[in-house]
Amino acid sequence: MVTNSDLTYGPVDERYGRPAWIKLNERVTKTRKGRYNDKKELPSKVFPNDRNPEICLVRAIVAYRDKKSQKQMAPQANFFLNPNQIAQQNPAQTEHWWVGNGLVPGQQAGIHTLESLLTDALTAVGVDCKLEGYSAVSARKSMFQGGADGNVDSITLSRLGGQKSTISKRSYICSTRYKTVTVLPSSTHYSGIPMQ
Repeated sequence: MVTNSDLTYGPVDERYGRPAWIKLNERVTKTRKGRYNDKKELPSKVFPNDRNPEICLVRAIVAYRDKKSQKQMAPQANFFLNPNQIAQQNPAQTEHWWVGNGLVPGQQAGIHTLESLLTDALTAVGVDCKLEGYSAVSARKSMFQGGADGNVDSITLSRLGGQKSTISKRSYICSTRYKTVTVLPSSTHYSGIPMQ
């Protein structure tokens, strides 16, 4: 369970009106599955993507947070909450988009709600996910497989997948051609993730 206090927001960049980064508490990341000797190479931090603000993870998290009520913002309240049905029908006319206060069991968004976000979004734009065989797992596997086949380096794939250990993505990749060669442009950010 991720609570509001599990997220730390960096200093606000006044030019853009968003935090410089958002970090997930180590308490939460230690529950991620991995092997005994997996090296934790990646910090649980997301960075803004000012070149493409429409896909910026920092802006998305802040926008989600800003639609909570004051009670829902309590440090011990669940971060992920269920949507308010009125807000779903008319988001522009609704100040708070989430139900409950995040403190009562059953009011937080459960694993199945979070899992269905991708397929619900695709269905909303007319994609038949069952016919196409799309699921949250298949989308994640496709991202890792496509990156591996496209020679995207291991650290970048782990960052895009939100994995702290670069080894844990191997279960998603079937390719024997996987190489750890960087073929990305020499920009300082790719999808809001700083490149080394």
